[in-house]
Order: sequence, then C-alpha cells, then structure tokens
Amino acid sequence: GTSRPAAQQWLDQRGSQCLQLLPPRTLSSGMMGGPGEAVRLSASTALQAYVRAVLAVQESLNDGSFLRVPPTLFRAAQVMAELSEDEPRFHVGLTALKEDMEYEVRHPVHSMIFAMALAKRIGLPRQLLVEVGIATALAASLPDQPTADEVMELALEMLQSSRLTLARARRMLTTFESRAGMDRSGPPHIQLDAPVHLFSRIAAIAIEFDILTTTGNGRRGLLADEALQQMQDDISGRFDHELLRLFAATVGRYPLGTAVMLDSGEVAVVVHTRSEPEFASRPLVRVVRDDRGREIKFGPLHDLSDDAATQRITGAVDAESLGIDTKRVLFG
Repeated sequence: GTSRPAAQQWLDQRGSQCLQLLPPRTLSSGMMGGPGEAVRLSASTALQAYVRAVLAVQESLNDGSFLRVPPTLFRAAQVMAELSEDEPRFHVGLTALKEDMEYEVRHPVHSMIFAMALAKRIGLPRQLLVEVGIATALAASLPDQPTADEVMELALEMLQSSRLTLARARRMLTTFESRAGMDRSGPPHIQLDAPVHLFSRIAAIAIEFDILTTTGNGRRGLLADEALQQMQDDISGRFDHELLRLFAATVGRYPLGTAVMLDSGEVAVVVHTRSEPEFASRPLVRVVRDDRGREIKFGPLHDLSDDAATQRITGAVDAESLGIDTKRVLFG
C-alpha cells in the first residue's frame, strides 16, 4: 500500500493540511476515550483508504486511461470494499472531501464509494462490491452529460483493450447503460429488450448523486436531502426507484459531514450515524458554533440518539456559507 509519508505529501500538495493522517492507535481495554475516540479511529482508517483510492485514480488518469484497471486501482477498490463492510458510515463520509482535488479525480472515487455502499445495502458479496465499484468509476470517467458518441467510444475502447472476461463485460455494460436510464431514453439512445443491468442501475444513482452534491462546472452543489428529493422527483424514468429508496436509507438523512442546526440555536457537524432507521435524524454531532454564532474549536459531542439528549436537529444548513470546515471536524 501507499506509505504514510507519501500519502501525507499528496494531501499537503493539494492544500489539505487540515487532513492530517492520524498515527496508529491501540485501545487496550474497551473504548476508554469515549465515542469521540472511536470516531477518530474510524476516521484515520477511512482516510488512509481514501488516499490510496485517489492516488490510484490519479495514476490511471496519468496513464491516459482506466481501461486496463491497473493493479493499484484494483487493490484500492478491494480496500474500499473492506471499509464499506467494516466502517460503513465513515466509508460514505469520505465523500465529504470535495474541495481538495480536481473534479476528474474525486468524482470517480466518490461514485465508487456510493456504488459500493448501495451494493452492500442490497447484500452483494465483497467480490461484487469490488466489481461494481470499478465499473462505476469507469462510467464516472465520462463527462457529466456525455453524448452518445462519447459513451459508444469508451465502450468500444473497453471491448478492444483486452480479452473479454465476465468482469470486463460488466464494466463495459455499466459504462454503456449507466446514462441511458431505466427507459433507455438517454445516451447512447439504443432501444434494447433486455432489462438494464443491476450494476448500471447502481452506477446511475451513485454518479448522479455525486454530481448533484458537488459544487463545480458553474453550478452549486445541493445538500444531500435536496439531491435525493430531486432524483426522486425525476419523471423521465432514469433511476430504479426501489434502489433509489435504499440508497436514500444508506446515505442517511444527515450523512457524515453534514452541518445541522440544533433547536438550541447551536450549529453542529454530524460525526457518526446509527444504522437503525429510527435514529436517522438523531446522529452523534459535534458543536462548532454556539447559540450566539460564535465559533467553538473543540466543541462538545452530543449523542442525539440518547434518551437523555435534550437537543434535536431542526434541519441541514450550508456549511460553506457559514464558513464551517466540516473536513477538519471529521478528520482532525
């Protein structure tokens, strides 16, 4: 894997000094540091896996193509798949790292993360998590609004790049179908009788959600709940509605890194979420602004799922407009 110095150097070169890799930690008995310590342990593991994935994508782009899937990208996908099983919330929380690298690098990685999270939600085994992640990353290498010619060109290049195996066939099919929609009205505009492949349906949701929630290309990124609502309101038949419902449950109403307003007047950042649906709106949060709007550098943690908790979330807020660095809160 990537050495710690090399990973930190990569972060520093991209202005990510706030994302310092935490040193390895050992807990001898229980969680003596409390929930905050558990969060930092998870964040350190997740961040290092994320750096490996981004470096692998950057290497592929430097080589000019994803098509042959270099070993570094395959290994990074394997690590991400393990993370999706071991630390699912921080696995998804990595997608909050949006401003520290070029869009063409982060978009395939974030799309891979979202696709793996959804695939795990529907019960696919780890081997297929790796496959759907790589297939989605390939499909995400297309422009946000590709033409039919661009889709066909990439699919044909994949077909010609090496001998066709089942895994490569899935990647090619995902690239070919992921922008077409359930009704196949999108590019490449070819009507087929066969149903859209599962990988393609997963990739379509993952790619579009990351596009909508990312600021760039002349548009402002939406909050997670706004993006989900827009996708659910889509009437063109682009998305599998059952998969979209499961994706919404997977991402959560308030994903990691979301800035929220509490009914106490404080502003906090979500640092951990429970998997149970009944706790969807009651995550673990760290206060970053008091009820007068004053910044708090090391604010208290509030576990809103605790019956004794007095605060409740009133809604999500735009962290950037408030000058809140959610990455620093999440990853140290």
